[in-house]
Amino acid sequence: MKKLWEKILLKRTSRISKHAKKLLDEIIDSEPRSTEEILERIYDEVEKRKKNRRTTLGRNSIPTRHELKSYLNSNYNSAQFSRITNKRVKGGETRYWK
Repeated sequence: MKKLWEKILLKRTSRISKHAKKLLDEIIDSEPRSTEEILERIYDEVEKRKKNRRTTLGRNSIPTRHELKSYLNSNYNSAQFSRITNKRVKGGETRYWK
């Protein structure tokens, strides 16, 4: 019985979709950006593509904050920056870049 629960819990991990990964690769560059800035750019890109009717992107192209943070932490560089001075500090806002 215990092994069954372990399998269920392992399956419940959130994963980012393939469409969202492609968007992130297009959006993220060498400039450090916060998760909020990245999400805004994703929303803008999805809206722009919908207006141009170039895409079939739906809900799966926009990740949740949790999915985004876990994917960014494992695949991109990150550091903590001050919101005011934009310098690296401890305990500041986490920003990501390639």
